[in-house]
Amino acid sequence: MGVSIIEIAMLAGVSKSTVSAVINNHEHVRPETRERVMDAIRKLDYHPNIAARELITASPLNIGILMPTDSNQGVPENSRYFDSIDEGSNLELVSKLIEHVSQTKYGVLVEHTVVSDGEPRLPSFALSRRVSGAFQISPLFSSSYVNKLREYVPNVVEIGILNSLCDSVYTDYTEICSLSVDYLVKAGHKRIAYINCCKESRTSEQRICGYVTGLERNGISFDSNLVRHSPFNGIGGYNAFGELWHSCAAKPTAVICATSTIAGGALRFMIENGISVPDDVSVVCNGDNVVSEFVTPRLTAICRDKTEIAHRAFNMMTERLKDKNLPPRAFKTTNIIIERESVKKLN
Repeated sequence: MGVSIIEIAMLAGVSKSTVSAVINNHEHVRPETRERVMDAIRKLDYHPNIAARELITASPLNIGILMPTDSNQGVPENSRYFDSIDEGSNLELVSKLIEHVSQTKYGVLVEHTVVSDGEPRLPSFALSRRVSGAFQISPLFSSSYVNKLREYVPNVVEIGILNSLCDSVYTDYTEICSLSVDYLVKAGHKRIAYINCCKESRTSEQRICGYVTGLERNGISFDSNLVRHSPFNGIGGYNAFGELWHSCAAKPTAVICATSTIAGGALRFMIENGISVPDDVSVVCNGDNVVSEFVTPRLTAICRDKTEIAHRAFNMMTERLKDKNLPPRAFKTTNIIIERESVKKLN
């Protein structure tokens, strides 16, 4: 049997209605009373029955989180993670969102949707109308797909890209890429390659625009031979950098990669082909996850602040659930520089 609110009330020395008010995050409870109830909840390891509460309130008490995946068709089992969509940064962001939502009356439903087989299917939590709101965290889902999602889940917060039709916590990828060029130029690099994400991503044009802007700002001519596209995975980065390296007579001294997983793939190619990082090629990635932290050398990253993203997205969602008439709001994330050992100073 699970813990009941009667047991919590007895341990905290309050009424059942007070316990219910704390669980439902009502504002009229005094701070010292709220803390006493929360202490009892922690001691008794109480977990609310979301399904039962939904029956009482006649409304869904879950928040959905939508993530992309691919079908992995034809991919050997021992390499599927290196060949599949980059999830490192997404998983870290998801964990931060779950941490926030766990402090509320809502539960969390996380779902993957395949994006590599044509139009993605809407998540089951939307089709079954099991959520009051949803976080959408991938630019691989098109604008039309997000609009279709909103027909089933009107309270959507899009994370990563600006959306004028719903709340969004967006990243200025143009700025991140141009800052990456500035960073490498300051270190003395002039011949800088760029491995962009796949063209299907809604951020692809922003990223290449930032790369070109950064070059122009620093008086460097754009060379299309130094640009390749890659899927959001390691094998894509491996192949893209390999093709670039073999096709260039004048080799780049540095490369910017659209994600840390793409950078991990490029780094693997370098290691296998005797290319030293950072002595032969410096590497900067736009995104940070376990790959960039634990490869050797550790990768310098110019990326978005995921703690800030989760905090802002969560606040937008809770405010939206309280007032559905709010106009669409947008917040631009902060870009941060994480310096590690993958960039060599030439000057």
